[in-house]
Amino acid sequence: LEIYNEVLYDLLDPSGKSGTSKTSKDSKIEVKEHPVLGVYVQGLQEIAADSGARIQELMDQGNDMRAVAATNMNATSSRSHS
Repeated sequence: LEIYNEVLYDLLDPSGKSGTSKTSKDSKIEVKEHPVLGVYVQGLQEIAADSGARIQELMDQGNDMRAVAATNMNATSSRSHS
């Protein structure tokens, strides 16, 4: 899950855009509240991982999708909360 420009993005959605080219039209997820279960994110990918290697693949995929850009202090500064 990434929050970029006040919009939610699923970093594990293979059809999603990566980086800072995202727009609110690209988001297909929403924060909801269930009266019994509480707060959840509707539409967020849930992927079971059966090995450490698979977890690393998913972490790499999510990291590649994050919105980052260079600043004067940091070449890969995060542009979001993820």
